[in-house]
Amino acid sequence: MKKNLQKKQIGILGGSFNPIHLAHVMVAEKVIDACNLDELVFMPALNPPHKIGVTLLDGSKRLEMVRLVTDKNPRFRVSDLELKRGGVSYTIDTIKEFKRAEDCELSLIIGSDQFLEIATWRSVGEILTLSNLIVVGRPGFEFKEIAGILPVELTALFCYDDISRSWKNTLGYSITQIDIVPSEISASLIRERIASGEDISEMVPPEVLEFIKDRGLYL
Repeated sequence: MKKNLQKKQIGILGGSFNPIHLAHVMVAEKVIDACNLDELVFMPALNPPHKIGVTLLDGSKRLEMVRLVTDKNPRFRVSDLELKRGGVSYTIDTIKEFKRAEDCELSLIIGSDQFLEIATWRSVGEILTLSNLIVVGRPGFEFKEIAGILPVELTALFCYDDISRSWKNTLGYSITQIDIVPSEISASLIRERIASGEDISEMVPPEVLEFIKDRGLYL
């Protein structure tokens, strides 16, 4: 991964966080260590492009649940940038706005399932000139090469670096795959269990569990 040591190394982990759960926390902790990040920012989305038409819990409640988790770790924080901006939460808009506000070396953290569909993202070429990508492996969505995933004209700009074990483009930005032991926890499974009255105490942080119970969420 490209490193400008004069700038703070920040990773952005976006998502619905509906609700945030222990698998999210595990990924964040692994990535921040493996990629030598100074800080990791959780970014709850207002309207994710891939979930148009899906009803999400109110953004303020999802934000508060994430804040309960990030307040416990000095290397974590939460941003309401996408919730405040409104509209569809396109990644390119988030990256530009974030970098205008903070002078940093930015890394976007996504799952390998998302990476396999990245060619469909808005302004993907521009994204790769503004940010590194950290791709977290998911079972059934592994990849070995970027050819066939990125558009041909973008693939040609990257070469593999054996030392960092990542693909780097001509501007020095990188695509790095991080393998993490998979978790069966998912937000949809949590919501299903809550609706059926099942226990979720081993799936979410205790402060999130208390928040959900106190407010009767997802029933």
